[in-house]
Formats: sequence, structure tokens, C-alpha cells
Amino acid sequence: MPFCPFCRLEYREGATHCAECRVPLVDELPPLEKEPAPIPRSVKEVPVATFSSRLEADMWAELLRRDGIPTVLVSLGPGAGSWGNSTFVPCQIRVRDFDVDRARRLLPEANVSDG
Repeated sequence: MPFCPFCRLEYREGATHCAECRVPLVDELPPLEKEPAPIPRSVKEVPVATFSSRLEADMWAELLRRDGIPTVLVSLGPGAGSWGNSTFVPCQIRVRDFDVDRARRLLPEANVSDG
């Protein structure tokens, strides 16, 4: 059975990512050396990059997720409310505040925002 390496939840066979932590699942959990730290449920999202389309933002977000950085995509600009999932609406990638520096090193410089 696959497990989340962060929250340690067990998933059904075939699952690939944790629904809570949005990270890839692992086949086995390492033994706990001590009591696990409480899982923070309040996370500050920080914008790290803006792209001209959701398609491009999704591609870069996948690269971040593969490197263990959970992402949130936010549609921007005209039509964002009604066409929020459109591939033609500008889109911003947001990450947890403690992942910002690592994410900025992986993303193309021209699209990186200062927050």
C-alpha cells in the first residue's frame, strides 16, 4: 500500500499523490525515531511565478511537484472568475512560504515574482 511521506496516511493501491500534502506517495514508510511533529494545517501560500497561460503554469507546477514542492495554481486577469480553468487566462503559481527560495531556483527567471 502507498503512504504519504509527510502525514503518513495510507492510500489504496493505484493512488500516486497525497490529497492533503500533494506530494508523491512512497511504498514504505521509514520507522519513526521519535514522536512525529504535529502537521501544520495553516500554511501561508506565496506567489512565486506568473505565466501567460494555465497550460504553461501547469507544466512548471508539475516540475515543482516532482521536486517535492506542493503548488497551487491561481487564474488571474479578465475572465478568471468565469473562465478560471481556461488555458488562455494568465496563471500564477503559489507555494508554501518555506518552499519559496527552492521554487524560485527551479523556475525560469523571466516569470519569477518577488511575492
